[in-house]
Amino acid sequence: MNRSSASVVLLASGSERDFRACLESLAPTLGLRDEVVCVVDPADRPRAALLRAHPKITVLPLADPEPADRWRAGIAATTHPVVVLLDGDVILTAHWLDQVVRAVDEPGVVAAGPRCHRSAGPQAAEVPESALGTVATFGAFARRWRQENRGGVTDVDALGAVCVAARREALAAVPLVEARIGYAELAAAGRIVVVDGALVAHVGAAACALRGTPAEAPVLVSASMIVKNEERVLGDSLDAVRDFVDEIVVYDTGSTDRTREIAAAHGARVVEGYWNDHFADARNRGIDECRGEWIIVVDADEAAAGDPDALRRTLATTRADTFLAMVYNAKDTGSNALWSTRVFRRRFAHYRGRLHEQVVDRVTGGGVVGPKLDVATLSLAHSGYTTARIAAKDKSARNLELARLAAADDSAPMTAFVNLARSALLVGNLDEAIGAAERGLRREGDRVPTLMLLTVLVRAYAEHGQLAEAHATLDRLRGMDASAATVVPAEVRLLLAEESYAEVLDRIRAFPDRTTDDMLLVVGRDQLANLEIAALAGLERHEEAAGRLRAVLGQGDLPLSLVTTARVLERAGGGIDTVAEIFPADRLRTLLAAVVNEPAPLVDALADALWQRHEGHPVPLALGARVGPALTPDRALEWSARLRAHGHAADCPLLALAQEKSRTPRDRVRAAAVALATFGDGAAVPLLEQALAAVPATDHETVIADLRLLLPEVAASLTPAD
Repeated sequence: MNRSSASVVLLASGSERDFRACLESLAPTLGLRDEVVCVVDPADRPRAALLRAHPKITVLPLADPEPADRWRAGIAATTHPVVVLLDGDVILTAHWLDQVVRAVDEPGVVAAGPRCHRSAGPQAAEVPESALGTVATFGAFARRWRQENRGGVTDVDALGAVCVAARREALAAVPLVEARIGYAELAAAGRIVVVDGALVAHVGAAACALRGTPAEAPVLVSASMIVKNEERVLGDSLDAVRDFVDEIVVYDTGSTDRTREIAAAHGARVVEGYWNDHFADARNRGIDECRGEWIIVVDADEAAAGDPDALRRTLATTRADTFLAMVYNAKDTGSNALWSTRVFRRRFAHYRGRLHEQVVDRVTGGGVVGPKLDVATLSLAHSGYTTARIAAKDKSARNLELARLAAADDSAPMTAFVNLARSALLVGNLDEAIGAAERGLRREGDRVPTLMLLTVLVRAYAEHGQLAEAHATLDRLRGMDASAATVVPAEVRLLLAEESYAEVLDRIRAFPDRTTDDMLLVVGRDQLANLEIAALAGLERHEEAAGRLRAVLGQGDLPLSLVTTARVLERAGGGIDTVAEIFPADRLRTLLAAVVNEPAPLVDALADALWQRHEGHPVPLALGARVGPALTPDRALEWSARLRAHGHAADCPLLALAQEKSRTPRDRVRAAAVALATFGDGAAVPLLEQALAAVPATDHETVIADLRLLLPEVAASLTPAD
């Protein structure tokens, strides 16, 4: 059967061995009129030498390192109506090109691709390891594959970046970004299909070469952040990460507060984006706006800490493509730490997953795990899972809805049920958490998500009072040869639910000081401190409970909510000022994340104690600015004076209080009047006018009396009628 002539644009990439194998496998698949243009770096002498053995291939020297520019140059050098973009470390099989080009020849089809081993998305094909030993064994497997899948075509919304055939006129109208095609625009022009019977693979390559090679120092580093209505925490996060990066890109998904203005004021480049109920999509759109070779992903409620110079030295000399960074999660029920992929080469990786998105190989779609960064080089303190923070962002309801959407798909993976079970547990919906975990465990899945579901199920059963079921699930967890680091925390929660306080203490005190569980969560006795303190309190051993709390505080961690912390310390004769006394100065920034939206009087007390001990330090100033609008005008005045004295007039709590609609008009009037009388700040005038307009008639005389003390000239001009 005839087909259109094809123009193959080949990138000279991959190892020399893989590139040679690609050339040898390509030659016998070409038709008489097909043309091949190979884009090669002029300095790449080994691959140029390999190309001399293939005189039918036109060599196009191009030193530009960007894959998209190489694709464009190659397309411009060809003439046929069908263009095939091919990476140089792919092994091809008999008749692959005939099948793919014939698919593009079909009316209405604008692009087609073969099935591909180690490719992301709809083109992905599972090939057994036994078929990947040599080119010959793979070729034999591909023949059987072609026979079993002959004639099969699957409509898709996108293809990968390794091997794609498209109509020239359609391809000319869509964007090419790095190694990716604008499939959304291409789909608007016609059908995109996968040819099920055609199979190609990465056989010898350890990883796809489209991502490029490590650059030499210096490297350009970008911070990528997605945000929505983060005005309370964004400034602190941007300040913390600034020294680590060359640019900060904030992708806004629809803020209605001052988030965008705050981001711009802190030197970030703001991209006004959109939200489609999909975290990975938003992350990837933000990353696409970055210009750095390396990406550091930070959330608005995270504070970076470490050594920026050490990080740059690491990135400039490494051959790795991704790094794990320690993320400290502040929670009301104790903090924990997790190794998370937060630093990676932009060309190498991107995100996948509607909720609790994960970093995957940009080309193959496989999960990635790199080396661990020293915590002294980079760590992140995250406040997103404190109860107050969750309530402020309505995060629980949002996550639960996204998790339900992801799990509703008939083909949803086990990880979707992990997210649903955890989200339901977080909001206290124990029945849904149990149901989701049980449904997930009926799916085929990897070991890690299975362990995660079992640990969630133990906790949900225990909190639900179904202790027998919790014990049975715990036995099942043990039966999977889970590590003690995974089993013991689940066991301790069950014992605490049974009020077996002495056994809780025995288990925790035998636990290692530091280890990593099966899910890469860093755990240890300190990460179980909240449970240990609860057990000591249950035994009414209050001095020991406070002593254990002080030990953890001294290490720079806040294991309990601020309210619970104060209660434990007070029972032993202490108070919240104890936190300021013993918390390490170099870890104070983590408190910004840990006490977000805790009760205002308590945060004020902590901030004041920190100020007395560390006057001028940015952390108590930041806490004062954050909590000031919730205080009395007189108390807000004190924080306003401190902030203004250190050059932060824009963060004046009095001005923030004066425009806070949840406060009484009288408080707002008094705050604006105090700011005007004390600091002569003209910004208070319109706020005073707005607050006065909101004063009810019953409070007129009281408000005027206040103003006579603060602004007598203003009060003299007012009457009850005004």
